[in-house]
Amino acid sequence: MSIPDINVNLEDGGLGVVPPNSTGLHVKIGVAAAGPESEIIAISGPSSAKQFGKGPLVRALSDAFAEGTSNMYVIRATADIDGTVSAVEKTGTGTGSVSVSGKPTDEIQVELQIVTSGGLNQATFTLAIDGQAPTAPITVPITGSYELPDSGLTITFTPAGDTPENSFKANDKYAFSATAPQMSTTSLVNALDLVLESEYPYEFIHIVGPSTPAVWTLFDSKLAAVQEDGKFVFGICETRDINKGETIDQYVKAMLDQAANFSSILVSVVTSGISKADFLNGKEDERNPAGIIVGRVAQIPVHRSAGRVLDGALSATELRPAGIKKAHIIALDNARYTTVRRYDGIQGIYCTNFRMMAPTGSDYLYGERTRVMLKAARLVRAAALLQEQNEIPFDDATGNIDFTPMENLLTAALNPMLNAEEITKARVVIKPEQNILAGEPMKAVIRITPRGAYRDMELEIGFENPFGGAN
Repeated sequence: MSIPDINVNLEDGGLGVVPPNSTGLHVKIGVAAAGPESEIIAISGPSSAKQFGKGPLVRALSDAFAEGTSNMYVIRATADIDGTVSAVEKTGTGTGSVSVSGKPTDEIQVELQIVTSGGLNQATFTLAIDGQAPTAPITVPITGSYELPDSGLTITFTPAGDTPENSFKANDKYAFSATAPQMSTTSLVNALDLVLESEYPYEFIHIVGPSTPAVWTLFDSKLAAVQEDGKFVFGICETRDINKGETIDQYVKAMLDQAANFSSILVSVVTSGISKADFLNGKEDERNPAGIIVGRVAQIPVHRSAGRVLDGALSATELRPAGIKKAHIIALDNARYTTVRRYDGIQGIYCTNFRMMAPTGSDYLYGERTRVMLKAARLVRAAALLQEQNEIPFDDATGNIDFTPMENLLTAALNPMLNAEEITKARVVIKPEQNILAGEPMKAVIRITPRGAYRDMELEIGFENPFGGAN
């Protein structure tokens, strides 16, 4: 017999608190010139991107910041494929030569112009980098070697042996370019495994830099595999840029060929290009639009199209590659790529459609559909997980298993999406005749109705005469 007392039991779950919200949080995987390598780094604001120096990863961060994103995770992958340096193109009459060597830390375009004629330690030159204004004149070093700052490249001036004073003539020009280093498939897999096996909350992964259908297929298989462990995330990739000497029609045809044999409801691939001012350093250059599209996706609700005009134009100034036309964009959109476009009558550049590379007829042709379904999957799994190995309730009146509490639990798990108007309806059905006492899994059918979006409209306009009726 116990002594008299007041017993208070603490009940949990009455407030309907939902699991931590990962909506919009994403991971960027790419190469950069500095910073911790092969680690998951939390980024909050533009200042924290400075630790990575420069490179494709930093540009992608800049683009996300430009769209208003502030919180991300970053993995600086191992850059185990060196960038390439082009041949130097000379215009002028000087008898000397200029060459470039080294491993580029990032893509770069350089125009070197001789200002004062002469040889080593006499001639002067300016540098125009990535289309920016030329530098102040620099004296050709007596050693003949000039390290291009923060580029990994060394410019070597070789004078003419017989007449060194004629080596470099005023107005001579030397132009060259370099590509950024890249990560190999092995490096990418290591980074993907690192983030997919982590406990960090995130909604999607952005692989920064050009990739091929082989990478998209690998990415898709990785994302599908982790669903077995309850991780419901999607991915965004980028295509290559247009090659030097390749026409816009050849480029679009190559992209269509790449898309022809790939499909995935978990992978979006962004193609074509933009020109924009870098958010971090102000330099205008060309790049894949994935960075700004990812930034937009991270800022909007899961059910909303990244192409919604009401959300404003993207932070870009021009469409690229040069010469791209509406017909090209339509072809790429029909091939299930995510692209950017202009509208006649309004200023700015907008996302055409946030596409998934889903097969024809799929429910997941658009990224917002995939986002909605993956969020719903995360919510119902989190709710059901709390009932794992819990006792099965019975109906005292009939002696049968009572699935009503489980139906109510799974339905309530989707209430946050209903309340936020991310979906319009949700229902859960659990058939009563299941023999779970014999060890069979309980099967619940969950159906949600998504929100719609205006995509194509037909507007009929004409005159009418209010006085034209019969007398």
